[in-house]
Amino acid sequence: MPGGRRTCTNLRTLQVIQSLERAGFLRKVAAAPGINGRPPPRWDVHPVLIGGSLAEIAEIPPPR
Repeated sequence: MPGGRRTCTNLRTLQVIQSLERAGFLRKVAAAPGINGRPPPRWDVHPVLIGGSLAEIAEIPPPR
């Protein structure tokens, strides 16, 4: 039953994501509605985990 296995995997994935939200590692964010009219699920990762904000400008090392 591939369909049943997919549902189980989706449920398990959702449980992991919810655990990460409760622990403060992820934060759900609003997204514009997708093609089918429902907004797709999106999460931000806590900046401490990735070493800063995603909005920072990347530094390019000077040429040697």
